[in-house]
Amino acid sequence: MYFLSGASEVGLYLNDTSLLTALARLYKDMVERKMYLTYGIGSIHQWEGFGEPYDLPNESAYCETCASIGLVYLTHRLLKWDWDLLACHDLSPGEIADVLEGALYNAVGAGVSIDGTSFFYVNPLETMGASTRRRDWFDPSCCPPNVARLFCSLGEYPFLVKKRKVNGEWKVIVAVVLYMNCTAEIDLDGEKVTVIVKTDWPMTGKIEVHFENAQDVEIELRLRVPSWTKVRDYNRSLLT
Repeated sequence: MYFLSGASEVGLYLNDTSLLTALARLYKDMVERKMYLTYGIGSIHQWEGFGEPYDLPNESAYCETCASIGLVYLTHRLLKWDWDLLACHDLSPGEIADVLEGALYNAVGAGVSIDGTSFFYVNPLETMGASTRRRDWFDPSCCPPNVARLFCSLGEYPFLVKKRKVNGEWKVIVAVVLYMNCTAEIDLDGEKVTVIVKTDWPMTGKIEVHFENAQDVEIELRLRVPSWTKVRDYNRSLLT
């Protein structure tokens, strides 16, 4: 996952769509045939990785916390690509964001205690409990610092800001990807615009999005509609 995240960054930097083609193929194979219902990934202990398609045992599932963090990184980086280009590779931004949210809240969330001081290295879906217990910060220290690094960078994930040329003019798009109580300041051609999201998601569906200091800029707001909602008559994407 970390290697693929790096490949995505290189592809974006070089505008190398051949890397996106490879990433799309690997990503779809993982999501469609090798990912658990919990959004955990990696079913084989021996090499801490994927097995054959649909080989997803519960008790021996590896589902390393670090792997789920890597999945969050990868989905976040895939969403940075042009969304029309993603569609050309049969990738839906909305579905990618669903995986990002599921991996963050379920797979990574299960790997950390509520007080944030103990961690799972692996997250099997079925266990007797004797050998599967969260441990304090441990050596070799792999999952704990990755969890800390992810949590410290969460401010990068709720929003995506993009620019798109429409009729010869650049349009600013602000997409709300993750619904959490947060505030962000966005620089739009020198104008400092503040975006505020207030929500009790996922307990209820009430979400409020406010802009401050946005009188002099035109912004297209897109809101993500998750696949698990009851709404069905929408385009599966990050919507206007």
